[in-house]
Amino acid sequence: MCASEGRLRRSDSWTAMSLALLLGALAGCGDDSSPERDAAPDSEAPDGQAADAGSDATVETTSTVVIFHTADEHGWMQPYQATSQSAILGGIANLYSWWTELEGLDPQKDLILSGGDNWTGPSISTWFEGEPMVEAFNLMGYSASAVGNHEFDFGRDTLALRQAQADYPYLAANLTYSATGGPLEAVEPWILVQSGNVQVGVIGLAGTHTAASANPVYVSDLAFGDYAEALDEHLPALRGAGAQIVILLAHVCSSELVELLSTATPEVDVVFAGHCHQLLETSAGGIPVISSGANLRAYTVTKLTYDWQAQAVTSHETKAVSVSYGATEPNPVTPNAALEELVTYWQGEVDAELGQEIGYTATGINQGTWMMGNWATDSWLWAFPWADIAVTNFGGLRQTITAGTITLADIVGMMPFDNFIYMVEITGAELIANLQQALEYSTTLSGGYPAVAGITFTFVGGVVQVFLPGGAPLDPTATYRVLTNDYLYNGGNGYLFQSQDPDPYDTSLNYRQPVIDFTVSLATTEASPLELFLDPTSRNWN
Repeated sequence: MCASEGRLRRSDSWTAMSLALLLGALAGCGDDSSPERDAAPDSEAPDGQAADAGSDATVETTSTVVIFHTADEHGWMQPYQATSQSAILGGIANLYSWWTELEGLDPQKDLILSGGDNWTGPSISTWFEGEPMVEAFNLMGYSASAVGNHEFDFGRDTLALRQAQADYPYLAANLTYSATGGPLEAVEPWILVQSGNVQVGVIGLAGTHTAASANPVYVSDLAFGDYAEALDEHLPALRGAGAQIVILLAHVCSSELVELLSTATPEVDVVFAGHCHQLLETSAGGIPVISSGANLRAYTVTKLTYDWQAQAVTSHETKAVSVSYGATEPNPVTPNAALEELVTYWQGEVDAELGQEIGYTATGINQGTWMMGNWATDSWLWAFPWADIAVTNFGGLRQTITAGTITLADIVGMMPFDNFIYMVEITGAELIANLQQALEYSTTLSGGYPAVAGITFTFVGGVVQVFLPGGAPLDPTATYRVLTNDYLYNGGNGYLFQSQDPDPYDTSLNYRQPVIDFTVSLATTEASPLELFLDPTSRNWN
């Protein structure tokens, strides 16, 4: 599989020469060697092998199909290092060289697949709404990506633009318009590609959770249908088109897929999972279910053996690999030059737009901590002092702020979404109802778990109690002005704000802006770092 030069648009800074750097010795790669998405089926034995048993020729009875899989890349194009002493993790140029130098990737034959959630994460991808990741995937020769919930983060128009820029399709057999049952434009249920002499079908699934985990504004007219029903509908057509091997590529957690395989019998040979950021292999009904980690810090390589006489996959082997090396160790590979050039280009764009220094932290602010949640919600009440309470979700706080200087780019990486702050007027009882549903379904400081300001709460025995500053109980009959984000307002993570106040005040302020303004106002330095001004204590004091 060859990356298409026709998709390279950065001619002023990096040109088609980058493609030559990427593929190196693969100078013979051309259109004729690239697998067609709708290639005609060829079910005969490979290489014109003799069919009669009396032939003296040595006949290869099996073929091997190799699949490289990543998932939940979230725009982590650069290597990550928590501290100067920590291991160096990931980096897209490292990962690709892991494949070419250590795994023997054959770009003309091997398949590269993504489980979705390609681009929302650090500012190098988020600020440009995923375009850098599409360019990288084009260079690497990805065959397909599942549709993840975060593919909708920048709206449907941007998703359509990214799909048009991609040299690979986005797959979801269960994604349709609610009103008509018709497919979403530019999303395909399945594709047929060729690996050597084997016809390989890839069928996609979007997670049913997307209706709540994506911003409802962008998906309210879409249906994320039952997995088994979608497979029952589309698999016969895929097999009928000539697929000898069928891969299920899903933005669905492995546990759900194991349950699916345990209750249904889809005719698939291997399943690749996503969404839950796991690196593992399990199985159900003899079918392997493989998860490949997240953030471009891990991948899997799966080899399927196709037996021509049995016309079936007869064995498989999977290797799960972490892309990491010690801080004092040499990099085991040479980072791919074309991808490094791509990252350098986009980092330059980020630095030009988001390089402004706004503060300093001596210790860093870790993701999934109350210090980070309190930083966000306290800044909202600082920006809107006439509000009483602030509620956001820990799932909107996506990235650790490492020790040292804090830039605008760091805040964009921490709060990467195009969410805006709304103010609603609701009763204390209605606020408690919101927290009740959030805490029933979220048990850790992630997802829909509430980060709050202006209140504290307990959740004991399935019952929420809310307290005002000073310890007085929240009055269930009083009306409070509550700040939240438009994702939660519109029903994200199951919150109830929209039904409680159908006419909110839209501040038109991105949810990260008060964090930026508040941090700037503190004028923090190495001698007076940010953490001295933040509340690290839990506001759930069970």
